[in-house]
Amino acid sequence: NVCTSVCHQGIDVMNFANKGLPMADPQCVRCSACVQSCPTGVLSFGRADREGRLIQLDALSASNVQRQEG
Repeated sequence: NVCTSVCHQGIDVMNFANKGLPMADPQCVRCSACVQSCPTGVLSFGRADREGRLIQLDALSASNVQRQEG
């Protein structure tokens, strides 16, 4: 899937999206490549507890880094 394939950190982004959770992997650098590439717009950044309950949804969803194609 495009959302996971663009992740430079190799994170399974769709694992979070499919569970309805914010992107909260500790390896995430918030480059926003997945957010910009996601065709459905369901990705967000935030934190969840160990049971997967939402703790915090970040107001600023991602850094303002532009992706380069190629």
